[in-house]
Amino acid sequence: MLLVLPYLARVIGKQGDLRGAHALAQETLALARDVGDRQGLTRGLEVCASLAAAHGRHELALRFAGAAAGIRTSIGAPLSAPEVAELEHSLAKSRYALGGAEADAAWSIGHGWTVELALREALATDLAIPPGVAPAPNRPGGLTARELEVVTLVADGLTNRQISETLVISEPTVVRHMSNMLGKLGLASRSQVAVWAVQHDVAGRVLARRYKATYRFHTMRWRPHRPPAAAGLPRSGGTPRSL
Repeated sequence: MLLVLPYLARVIGKQGDLRGAHALAQETLALARDVGDRQGLTRGLEVCASLAAAHGRHELALRFAGAAAGIRTSIGAPLSAPEVAELEHSLAKSRYALGGAEADAAWSIGHGWTVELALREALATDLAIPPGVAPAPNRPGGLTARELEVVTLVADGLTNRQISETLVISEPTVVRHMSNMLGKLGLASRSQVAVWAVQHDVAGRVLARRYKATYRFHTMRWRPHRPPAAAGLPRSGGTPRSL
């Protein structure tokens, strides 16, 4: 899972869905933290670096990249040559925007971050929003995309274990989402969450988001299927053969 999530984040990020990519990057970080996978953390941070660069947050992009490099050095897990090339390509705009000295300084700051500080910075920053722009109120309650998915499943009556299996995330991650949701919404129980979900049509929003993401993913790979010609009919236009 810690290989699939960052890959998907890169795919939809390249398609322009920075918000969806950011949600997957944060899920990568949270899952890696929960299972103690430091290499998974580096993948999440590298995705965050690419997303930050794509949205003009150049100093932050290089800090995240530096933090990932520092963790990779500590665990002896360097990037492969193609991975280095891909990451540097995504950071090229940030290096150019900041200039050599400032870019190196930002990278060095991130390289010196502890794992805890890097996680805190990455999880607390909405990389889908350019600096100086207020978040658009397009999600009820200020919930993240993943939190809205959890709300929908809570409203369906699923337990934390069932939610973790459905979303393919760890149970502690579900508990963390629940805690965050209750705090944001000012609620105290799962039943209150279920009522809130119905009042705000959360299920409809989540289904629309899933349809959009699925359509974008499959259009990358879709090829038109040409059915075999019916008996007596040509394969491409023209008139039917005489019987």
